[in-house]
Amino acid sequence: EYFSAEDYEVQAFLRRRWAKLRKTTDLAAMDGVPSNRSLLSQGARTRLEAYERWIVDHGMCSRVVSDLTQNCAYAKGPRSALGCILTRSVWWSHALERELLPCEGLELMGLPVLHSSIVRAGWECPWLSALHLLEDSSVRRVCGNGLHMPSVCALLLWAFGGVVELAS
Repeated sequence: EYFSAEDYEVQAFLRRRWAKLRKTTDLAAMDGVPSNRSLLSQGARTRLEAYERWIVDHGMCSRVVSDLTQNCAYAKGPRSALGCILTRSVWWSHALERELLPCEGLELMGLPVLHSSIVRAGWECPWLSALHLLEDSSVRRVCGNGLHMPSVCALLLWAFGGVVELAS
């Protein structure tokens, strides 16, 4: 699952984004958290609406993702699998009604930074505490223009599947 952050991690991301838009650092003074949709740029919201029309028009299920930095017609509609993560990509889950968090991008690169992954792995990234010092845009740049682990694993399986044992 690409969108694997816990609810509190999503809420923390939304509060940071909202604080940045309101140009405040006092997160405690902010009452409530707006929806992820309302925090998107106007252009991203317009593209999201086009993707949602595509889903309805083509009878697709809502378990698809869209890159809100790409026009729907150019991308030929939403996808069932996550594509390449670029430094400015805004991947949107139509089922969860939210975007891929920067820390989830790092998860896709194979770095266990979310609480659930740390518990499953049984160890913590040594630089996890430093991750909280970085802005979300910096974390996005770290995982942008890279291949995520499922893609790398599929490529390696394909490559190793073609290896033939040579008779000695």
